[in-house]
Amino acid sequence: MNDQRESQLYGNAENFEHYHTSEPFNQSNVAELQGATTVNPVTGDYTLTSRDDIILVDTSSGPVVITLPEAAQGREYEVVKAAEGSYVSVVPTNPDSVLWNEEVRFYNRGTAIRFKATTGNWIAI
Repeated sequence: MNDQRESQLYGNAENFEHYHTSEPFNQSNVAELQGATTVNPVTGDYTLTSRDDIILVDTSSGPVVITLPEAAQGREYEVVKAAEGSYVSVVPTNPDSVLWNEEVRFYNRGTAIRFKATTGNWIAI
């Protein structure tokens, strides 16, 4: 941007200068920016990704292990036990912890825990 165009920004004049990112946005980028919630049903062991938000865990066939990724400050996931049957086990990626432990289990259908990352730990909020 040259000096004249920059001064137009401050002087309430029209300026048609604009820039685009080098990488085009896809639908998931747009949904993420809009704050869309992704609900993902799982029936077996699963490692959470940056695209996940709410995980509905079906434990009717046995225990299911949900692995949290490395704790990145502020990241959140909600894990919901959505079926009768066994239990959900939530484990962190080493060397992180979850609620200052190596594992959290829950057994009751409908139990939902929202995990939030802090430095090296996942807490329940």
